[in-house]
Amino acid sequence: VHDVPGAGVTEPTKPAYYFTYRQLPYRARWLTAVVKTQAPPATMIASVRAALRQVDPTVPVEFRTMSDRLSGSVADRRFTMLVLGVFAAVALLLTASGIYGVVSYSVARRTREIGIRIAVGAEPRQVGRMVQRQAIAIVAIGVAVGAALAFALTGVVRSLLYEVGTVDPVSFVGVAVLLLLTAWVASWFPARRGTRIDPIGAIRAE
Repeated sequence: VHDVPGAGVTEPTKPAYYFTYRQLPYRARWLTAVVKTQAPPATMIASVRAALRQVDPTVPVEFRTMSDRLSGSVADRRFTMLVLGVFAAVALLLTASGIYGVVSYSVARRTREIGIRIAVGAEPRQVGRMVQRQAIAIVAIGVAVGAALAFALTGVVRSLLYEVGTVDPVSFVGVAVLLLLTAWVASWFPARRGTRIDPIGAIRAE
């Protein structure tokens, strides 16, 4: 027969062949029968069980749908990825709060500069974009360094992936866009607050 995975969909594909259970009777203890139906599988359990009882009522039978078997074969990896996803969400939240704090501190330190810029004719919107550009530029440098490190450490996560390449462009680009978008949102609030600075008051405060 065609090559098939041995113990699950995540296992390496190996050559396979079928033989009659009479050649190896002890293997019949793990006999698996596949029932294909167009109706919902749960509706077929009673009729299949009755048919098996007519053959041998002493044989124990366990019914599982193919989707349940497939889900079970990747349950360990799914749990691992769930834990990693939770940590990633926490890291993203810490990143957003850190960017917000740094940009807020920067705006507070540059109050006089921002006030002078507005006093000499700079539009508040331009000042806000300037503050955000500087924050996003720093995050972009971090994203580039992080992407390089992730590319170098792809072998570490190779065992956790299934049908996804270690250098998956969608994942790399998606994470980069998400981080830059997070930086934009986190820096927008302090930048907007900086645009409301009273230029006269800011200059006199110094």
